Amino acid sequence: MGFILPWFLGLWLYKREPKIIILIAPIGIAVAFLINDWGSNYFWQFKPVFRNVALSALPLNMGLYPITVCFFIYLIF
Repeated sequence: MGFILPWFLGLWLYKREPKIIILIAPIGIAVAFLINDWGSNYFWQFKPVFRNVALSALPLNMGLYPITVCFFIYLIF
């Protein structure tokens, strides 16, 4: 759910403003990985827990967070 549903909205946004998705989504993914890797090692824990802690947050890092960033940028401009 954290990967598939946001990208449906991302496809809608891509049809309206493709430049935002192309430029902002990779930055959002990189920032999400940085913050979640740091945070999941020290502060919080995702379920299910795998040996690689970052694997649990992968759908959110590549789905929900970058699309949310793109929608925020879309609403600003």
